[in-house]
Amino acid sequence: GVDQLQVILDDAGNGMVGTIGIPLDADNDTLLDTWEQARAGNLTDLDGTAWDGNGATPGPGAGTGDFDGDGRSDSQEFDDGTDPTNDDSDDDGSSDGHEATLGTDPRDSDSDDDGLLDGVETNTGTFVDANDTGTDPLDGDSDDDNAGDGLEVDENTDPNDAGSAPIIPGTVPTWNFGNNGDGTNQGWTVTAGHFANDGNGIEPAQTTGTRAHDAAHPVAVLTSPTVNFSLLNVSPAGNVIDILWEGGQGNQNGSPDPADLAAVMDYNGGNTNNVGQKGLGFRNLNTGEYDFVSYDSTDGGGIQTDSFTQADLVANGIDPNSSYELDFFTTDDGGWGWTRLNEVNLSVGAIGPGEPPTDDDNDTLRDHWEQAQAGNLTDLDGTAWDGNGVT
Repeated sequence: GVDQLQVILDDAGNGMVGTIGIPLDADNDTLLDTWEQARAGNLTDLDGTAWDGNGATPGPGAGTGDFDGDGRSDSQEFDDGTDPTNDDSDDDGSSDGHEATLGTDPRDSDSDDDGLLDGVETNTGTFVDANDTGTDPLDGDSDDDNAGDGLEVDENTDPNDAGSAPIIPGTVPTWNFGNNGDGTNQGWTVTAGHFANDGNGIEPAQTTGTRAHDAAHPVAVLTSPTVNFSLLNVSPAGNVIDILWEGGQGNQNGSPDPADLAAVMDYNGGNTNNVGQKGLGFRNLNTGEYDFVSYDSTDGGGIQTDSFTQADLVANGIDPNSSYELDFFTTDDGGWGWTRLNEVNLSVGAIGPGEPPTDDDNDTLRDHWEQAQAGNLTDLDGTAWDGNGVT
């Protein structure tokens, strides 16, 4: 209830009558009567003074100070905004008291928004099943493989193992050198020359670190971590790589692609000129050759995006059984306009070397998929029947 107190206020000599509502705590237990009535239907079940929340709970039970026995006192639940009559206010399988200990939100059934209830994310690091995922309830991607924990459980991959990622179509944000990046090389290695990141992308620099904007400079090469485009790891549907450029065309003269990294490094004695190129070379780690070179195809100061499916890359010479490094190279001094690399985004499975997932029984099915679906490597067989005719 609310006690109504009538007061007379004097405003420049004019009498004014107003009513102020004062919340009642008729049982003097520090809990508002209206809250107790709304939650418990009476003033006796809940008590804000019976227990301070330290040590073992005295509940459950009326008047114990922890009516629902969840390890949070009635008073703490008043402050938390949780239900003191329900030990799991958000029905996620984790009690309010346990969530307070973990740091998860007892009012949000999925604190890290990964599609898994907090209660199934047991934080053991070992996946048992969908009800005991072993994942971190405060980290939506426990193994940092760019695939959310919930997605991995749905796709029958291990959300605690970065080497067990689902094959899903499309790309994910991977290396952002542009406005949304952090101004660094994004984990790429400077193989030759110098680079500068001015916040709009990364481009060659002078030896002093000053941007080589439309000026001669040493040949520059920036090399990515290892990638692969095997269908064992990437989907045939959707793009597997997006290359975002900013600036002018990368091969204005239509010159032949450089054969390999050495051809770039040795270009014009290691210095740019006004008939060079600016591109992204896909360097085959088995042969050392550039199987494909991508260039910004248009002029202009905005972002231009070149996207490729796995089939597009294969048609351009990429070997799906090889691993690659990407070389952003510049042998052009800007005579045809500057070019920045803004972003490179990959399919989740393309990130890392192309060693295929294990198939110890040689039946064309991934071992981790067989284990997830059948619990062994013998029940399922990808070679026993080709799907034609009667099963």
